[in-house]
Amino acid sequence: MPKLSVSPAGFVSVLVVVLFGGALFLMLYRPIVLDEKQSQLVNIMVGFLGGAFTTAVQYWLGSSASARKKDETISAIATGTGTGAGT
Repeated sequence: MPKLSVSPAGFVSVLVVVLFGGALFLMLYRPIVLDEKQSQLVNIMVGFLGGAFTTAVQYWLGSSASARKKDETISAIATGTGTGAGT
């Protein structure tokens, strides 16, 4: 059986997406009556998860992904395993 390798960044990203999606689902399809303090706390938690979700998406699709590819290209050129063009 092959060993599953999970990066910490990937694990946290999946966790954030699941939590944010779950929170939105519960808010939209299972509404509950909350008093003012509870409502504020839920809004803060959903806002935090929304920010974490945005950060996770930016990490995988934004500048971090480009920087990671650039680092791999530079490493390949430095070690002589590739030309950097199209690798």
